[in-house]
Amino acid sequence: MRAARGGLVDLDLVFVMRVGTRRAFVAAISTNPTGEWTTRLTRNASMEVAEWGLRATHVLIDHDAKHREAFDAVLVADGSEVKRVGPRVPT
Repeated sequence: MRAARGGLVDLDLVFVMRVGTRRAFVAAISTNPTGEWTTRLTRNASMEVAEWGLRATHVLIDHDAKHREAFDAVLVADGSEVKRVGPRVPT
């Protein structure tokens, strides 16, 4: 959350982390992410990681409704195993 004139605002943060090196980079931050936004962001991050000569083998995501079938399809097409974690709660 960040402070704004009207109060606190939720920020959605997407980051990529390579577990072996513990290196991470922030892919994007948004106050109003949509399913299309997360899918496009995933495609862009996947291409970036491929340019580094790396491959995502496992992707951990929550049960948020913004992570739709198109989002998963991008990851599966790249050979990643998608694992949903955390409780199922309404967002």
